[in-house]
Amino acid sequence: MAVYGAILDWIGTPGGHERILIAESTSTFACGGTICNGFSMGGCNGLRLAGESPAQQLQIVKRDIPLLRLETLDSFEKRNQQCASIRGSIPTSADYRYLSDPGIPKDWKYTYLVYVSRVGFNADHAQALVDLSTFSAADGTKSGSAYVSLSKLSGKWEVGGTSAVWRLMQ
Repeated sequence: MAVYGAILDWIGTPGGHERILIAESTSTFACGGTICNGFSMGGCNGLRLAGESPAQQLQIVKRDIPLLRLETLDSFEKRNQQCASIRGSIPTSADYRYLSDPGIPKDWKYTYLVYVSRVGFNADHAQALVDLSTFSAADGTKSGSAYVSLSKLSGKWEVGGTSAVWRLMQ
């Protein structure tokens, strides 16, 4: 949950007024068939493009984020074969709600709709990899999906490199 918190903090700007609506089921490598969290981009659940294997996508991620350890990539690939629930308290300063939260006030408007993958870790949990798909309610050009690497520094997760999967254009 701490990795998700770092990601949500990263989306928002310091002192900003972003409101984040987050799906409580994770994205996967699945294409076609049932998509557990309802997110489908070109028939896939966010972690790759149609016609591309998970291994091909992760080769691109490794190229774009050269400091990623192979064990982190392997963990990520294994964990994201199926979706999981992330329902729970996320340690973040971001104003967020879960997509299916029945208690969302009627006047609460979100800035971003967010889907995340499960987190892959290296053996000592000092490096993490997560996919983040965002849809901006105000500006479609701020919508896209990217793999984000994080490193644990002084007990806190810090965002490192990114690798784009897709981005909406104007």
